[in-house]
Amino acid sequence: MSQFKLTLQILITLLAFSAIARTCHSESPDTHMNWACVMSGQETEIKFPIDGESGNETYRWKLMQQQRTLAIGNVVVDRKIDGLPTTGTVSLVPPDVPAGTALRLSLHLQTDSNSSNYSSVRRLIVLSSLPFAHDGYAANATPIALFDPNGQTRSVLKDAGVPTDFVRDLTAMDRVSEGILIVGEGTVLDRYRGLGSCIFEAMDRGVDVICLVPANGTCTFPMPIKCVKMKDNHAIGEIDNKLDLRSWQGVDPISKLFAIETSDDSLNVTCRTASTAIGWPWIEMSQKATRQKTIRSKGGTLTMVGFGIIQHWERGPVPRHLLHGLIESKR
Repeated sequence: MSQFKLTLQILITLLAFSAIARTCHSESPDTHMNWACVMSGQETEIKFPIDGESGNETYRWKLMQQQRTLAIGNVVVDRKIDGLPTTGTVSLVPPDVPAGTALRLSLHLQTDSNSSNYSSVRRLIVLSSLPFAHDGYAANATPIALFDPNGQTRSVLKDAGVPTDFVRDLTAMDRVSEGILIVGEGTVLDRYRGLGSCIFEAMDRGVDVICLVPANGTCTFPMPIKCVKMKDNHAIGEIDNKLDLRSWQGVDPISKLFAIETSDDSLNVTCRTASTAIGWPWIEMSQKATRQKTIRSKGGTLTMVGFGIIQHWERGPVPRHLLHGLIESKR
C-alpha cells in the first residue's frame, strides 16, 4: 500500500469516527422545534405540541416582529386521547421579504382556560421564495454547466432563474473548463461508468463540481484526492446558519447516504437509500491541480449532496436557499 493511500485511508477513518461521534452527541430534532424557516408570502402551517386532558381547547396566537403585532387569531384543538400529547396547527401567511434578506418573527400561543394554562413561543425566520432573484445575479454569476440526464434539475433551475449551460453527455463534460459543474439530482451512477473520471478531470481544470443526490450506485474516482471530508446535517448550517438542519416542513431532508472505500488506484463513493444504509449525507473532496496550464492556480472541489434539494424544492425555503448558498460558496 502506498504512503499516500495509507494516509488517505487513515484520514477517512478518523473523519468517519468524528462524524459518528458528532451525530451521536448532536442535538436531536426536537432541539429545533422552537424555531423554523418559512417561505415569505405563502401560507404556512406551524405545529405546536399540547399536553393535557381531552376535550376542545381554544388557543390564541399572535405573530410579532419584536414588539409590533403583525397578525392575531384563534385555533381550536381537539385533544381526544387522555393523558397523551397532541398537536395544534396555526395557519398564517408570512410577510414578503426581498431576496437576500431574512425577517425574524415570533409566534406566541396562549390559553388561560380552567383545564390548562399553556403558553409557547416559536421563532420564525422568513426567507424569500426566490433566492436567485436579487439584482444582477444572472449577470454576475459564475458560469454554471449542468449535466442532468433526467431533466428534473434543469426544469427547477430554469424556473428559479439560474442560468446554466446544458451538458448533453460525458464527452461534452470534458469541455467544461471553468466555473461550476452541477450533476443533476437522480443521475444513475452505474449508468455513467466514466462519470467519476470526468468529474476528476474537471476538478483538475479548476472546476468546482456539485453532485446533487444521485440514484443508488457507485462513483469511482482515480487517485490522488487531496482531501476528503464527510459531514452530517451540520453541513447545512455551515452553508447558512439560518437554515433548518433536521426537518424540512415535516420531512427528513436526507434522501441518500454515501459510503467511502479506497482501492489501490481509486476512491469509490457508494450511494445508497438513507433508510437502509449507514454513511454521510454530505461529502467534500478537493485536489491539487496537476496541469501546468490549468485555468486557476488551485484545483477544483467536489461536493456530493445527499439532501433531496430538488425532490423537496417546494418544502419551504430551505432546499432552494441551501442550493443558493452552496453555489455562492463556490464563486
